Amino acid sequence: METIDRRTLKLLEERSKALGAETRTPPIRFSDTRTGRDDFRNPGTMNPDASDLGFRQAAEDRDVAARLAAADRIDPDDPDPILINIFDALRIAQESAREFMTAEEEYVLAAIRVLIERHLWTPRLFNDTTVGVGRSGTGSGAETTLRIINEMRARQRLPFGGQVEASWIYRATDQLRSASTEGYIQSSTLALTADIPLLRGAGMIAREDLIQAERNLIYAARRFERFRRQFLVDIADDFFSLLETESRIESQEGRLQNQQRLLRRTEASVDAGRRAAFELAEVDNEVRASLAELERLREQYRLQIERFRIRLGIDPQQPILIDRTPFFLPEPDITPDQAAELALEYRLDLQIQRDQLGDARRSLANARNRVLPDLDLTGRVGLDGDGASGLVYDFGETNYNVGVTFGLPLDREIERLGVRQASINLEQRRRSYEQFRDQVIVNARQSVRAIELARLRLTLAEERINITIQRLREQELKEDEISADDIIRAQDALTDAQNARDSERTNLRNAVLNFLLQTDQLRVAPDGTLLPLPGMGDPDEEPELDTEPDREVESPGGVPTPEPADEDPEN
Repeated sequence: METIDRRTLKLLEERSKALGAETRTPPIRFSDTRTGRDDFRNPGTMNPDASDLGFRQAAEDRDVAARLAAADRIDPDDPDPILINIFDALRIAQESAREFMTAEEEYVLAAIRVLIERHLWTPRLFNDTTVGVGRSGTGSGAETTLRIINEMRARQRLPFGGQVEASWIYRATDQLRSASTEGYIQSSTLALTADIPLLRGAGMIAREDLIQAERNLIYAARRFERFRRQFLVDIADDFFSLLETESRIESQEGRLQNQQRLLRRTEASVDAGRRAAFELAEVDNEVRASLAELERLREQYRLQIERFRIRLGIDPQQPILIDRTPFFLPEPDITPDQAAELALEYRLDLQIQRDQLGDARRSLANARNRVLPDLDLTGRVGLDGDGASGLVYDFGETNYNVGVTFGLPLDREIERLGVRQASINLEQRRRSYEQFRDQVIVNARQSVRAIELARLRLTLAEERINITIQRLREQELKEDEISADDIIRAQDALTDAQNARDSERTNLRNAVLNFLLQTDQLRVAPDGTLLPLPGMGDPDEEPELDTEPDREVESPGGVPTPEPADEDPEN
């Protein structure tokens, strides 16, 4: 198996390097998963009866908040937490993510299929040994015979159809008692045979399986590289979504703190007779609603962390911390039409579609070849051995025969239907390619507009934040004249604007990555990280202009604990 793995790895390296220096050659992973015989005959099933199960009812007045908070605490028996930033996540994903390993294996399987087809076109050796015992006659005239026949053959396929085969057949007959000699008989034969089609089955169709396997390996290399790029975008999207949820939690915590302060001031105003009692009830309701929303966001974050951990292939029991390392991702200065031109030139999946159109044309040509009549050239050259050992050859007694076989195409109905089928498949493949090409153009153009839209919405969200903060400051100056409901609406507007900013920041990052993916300018290093293009700068050196201050999560799968805000909009 080691020899096969080395040959497969060498072939993968050749195909991957043909795509570019940044491509990754998947390693050959193999594990022995053999199990005992009993596992195949009688696999166990765990399905207890209802009477064997139990259900423990929870008290309605239990401390739910404490139970939820317990999910965020790190158990002393748990492994040390792993601090993961965006670059670490990308590296880990290409080492242990299950879907990435599956994509690697699909690439490896394509290479193995090529090696199988290539082997069929090399000289192949066969050796068959037949041992037989026979009895004939009755009584004293009965004879028992032991026959041993060994046939060794070497077979080679011909490039344009047919095959040649060289064989050596050795026959030995033991215990063959005859009335004249009572001896043993041995003989051998050397033969060279050829079978060559001249019409049907002749030409490139003879190598169709090898040709298609070689092309499929090229497609697999393109798909794998395209998958690596798509996978980087997906992992980055998940990571940015975690950052967005963290920011939403922080905004919601700030909103809750402001409402709690408002609740205390309103309570004091009600006690002093400056406000009506119903305003206190309104603020109290908002505090409870904010607390419920905060817990919902925290649980959403816990679930995101757990799913992210599973997607990276990390042990579910391993705590992880999210590190907000600055990620510099500049926006491109390009028009939609320019992006479409780049996509038409660089998209690997579009190149696959285009080349598969050529496969369909070749399939039609092969179908037409099968309609032709059979015209086969056959030949054989043989030499029988003489002597007691059967291994003495006299080349003067060489025998040969040559023949031509012509088969009338009387029944080619199935083959003609195959031609029509291949013709329809070609038209379908052409339309599929044209539709995919047009969709590539649309997606490339939209990816540019998505960047502009995300930047616009981010700018508007930041302006909304500034306007809302100014509104809160004005309300602070007129606290006695402003109702609690107006203050709550202003605080809600600030939280909504902050959430919109966080969402659009995520959308902008994803839009830039999606633009690089849609135009297939995204380049992924062998370790899975983003390779910056000339003019982009280094993503892990320059700070991003619209990012928050660096923070770390202080719980394994739970909720970030932000520092208190320096500025209080209410004071």
